[in-house]
Amino acid sequence: MASFSAAFPNAIHVFPLTAARNIFAAAALLSKRRLGESGVARRTTKDVDRALGFDDFVHFYLARSEARPSDLPILRAQLAPASLPAVPHAAVVLDTSRLGDGDCAVCNWNIAVGRPKVDEVCNGGNWSRGTSADRIAEVWDQFRESGPSTERARGFWCGPRVPILRGERLSTHWRLMRKAKFPELLLLERLPLTSAVRVVAFHQADERSLQRLDLPPGVRLGRCQFEGYSSAPDALDPAQRGALDAYLSNEGPKPSLDFDGRRSRPRKRKQ
Repeated sequence: MASFSAAFPNAIHVFPLTAARNIFAAAALLSKRRLGESGVARRTTKDVDRALGFDDFVHFYLARSEARPSDLPILRAQLAPASLPAVPHAAVVLDTSRLGDGDCAVCNWNIAVGRPKVDEVCNGGNWSRGTSADRIAEVWDQFRESGPSTERARGFWCGPRVPILRGERLSTHWRLMRKAKFPELLLLERLPLTSAVRVVAFHQADERSLQRLDLPPGVRLGRCQFEGYSSAPDALDPAQRGALDAYLSNEGPKPSLDFDGRRSRPRKRKQ
């Protein structure tokens, strides 16, 4: 069992429903590099992952036992009430007790958007949307050159340009994970879909769509509540749902709806 499993029993990989056909056909989650080699790479964050040295990993969010789906930023962005309709996503949930420290690495930073504080360069926080991958990599290099303590770095430089915990250092320093709300679990190249995982949908219509696919042996499909999404009408109109179902059944082309995009969030009105 991995050192962090008691504190973080679940690892969650979120995917748009259009990705389900390839995931289940491969009976595995694949790294962005492997996806690119197979011609089905997703565009989101791939440039940043490549620049920072993370494109050989499958990424998961580590969740504490009390965490709810609506706590996960990526799911909030896609499913929570907003000015645009929700974009159906589902999740692969991995039981981390099935892992050992030697199987994985953990990053205590948000790889896609997190920015370290570097004196006379930038404040900590999140990158503005559209910041180039080269600029992001440059700042992480400057952070390393500044010689931060292990506590401030939240890990060690073990290959990628962002500090991580890996192998033996997970057992000795896993408490650094408390600095991150959702640390990122990194598994090299692929995760076979076995009885160690379950697939979770967040709406009855999404679950019915996923039931059109043959799940790998031992993998369970279930549903979890997401406030404001699960009880709402289907986010897709009948034509869009029909196109999605036809694609998942291998009876039609990939829908033109941008399942892999980000929605805008509504601005709060001044009272």
